[in-house]
Amino acid sequence: KQWYQRRVRGEGQLSHPYDVKVDQESRVFVTDSANFRVQVFSPQGHFLFLFGGKGSKPGQMLCPWGLYITDSTVIIADFKNNNIQTFTKEGEFISRIKSSKEQAVALSNPAGLTSDRDGNILVCDRSNHSVQIFDSAGKFVSRFGGKGSHLGGMKYPTSVVTDSSGNIIVCDAFNHRVQIF
Repeated sequence: KQWYQRRVRGEGQLSHPYDVKVDQESRVFVTDSANFRVQVFSPQGHFLFLFGGKGSKPGQMLCPWGLYITDSTVIIADFKNNNIQTFTKEGEFISRIKSSKEQAVALSNPAGLTSDRDGNILVCDRSNHSVQIFDSAGKFVSRFGGKGSHLGGMKYPTSVVTDSSGNIIVCDAFNHRVQIF
């Protein structure tokens, strides 16, 4: 079933959707990147609500890309605002992770994201060719990767997941491979 028409801006219509996830209530969350928002649909594809909007202020987005859902929150990687934002599952803004002095490298075009079994947030930092790790409160923990085609190096990582053993699996887009850490 098609839920949208191409490049339109109305409620329930999408333009450049980049990620999709389903919450515990079977609601479907979609990053609607060219419309600067996240849209939420019923399991049958009916529009429920949206949140975000164009801008750089807390709760606004310029290119929502990655999406991760916890038991109580929705975490969004905003590619062009270079930040990570957390919302309630009803779309209310909670907090924002921006680059800090503790980080070796500021976020640059964050894309895919997930969490590990300790509750840390892992973010594909696309233009820095790395994965950055933040604790559940948004404090920088560490990063790994770096530009290159060598083992452990990355070129524009786009997606990250963890498995039941705690391995971190990264789509290393421009190296045309998947790496396991």
